Amino acid sequence: MLAGFDYILSHPDLGVRVVNCSFSANTTFDVSDPVNVATRMLYERGVNVVFSAGNSGPGMHTLNPYAAAPWVISVGTTDQRGRLAAFSA
Repeated sequence: MLAGFDYILSHPDLGVRVVNCSFSANTTFDVSDPVNVATRMLYERGVNVVFSAGNSGPGMHTLNPYAAAPWVISVGTTDQRGRLAAFSA
């Protein structure tokens, strides 16, 4: 994933405007994590970075740590009634 982020950063001529990420890590949010550093750089260059919120269910400490970065968009899911799904962070 880091190589992909680096590729986008080194090829602004591609005009990438959105990066969708559906991976997570079993850790806590760390501004110095290489993924967070790269997504911050993408954000600063005008690329919208979207992360899945995670599938650990609602509640404390269930949000994907990469989705917790204030410069990314975090996306969860809803059930058929439009409410937060039982498994969505």
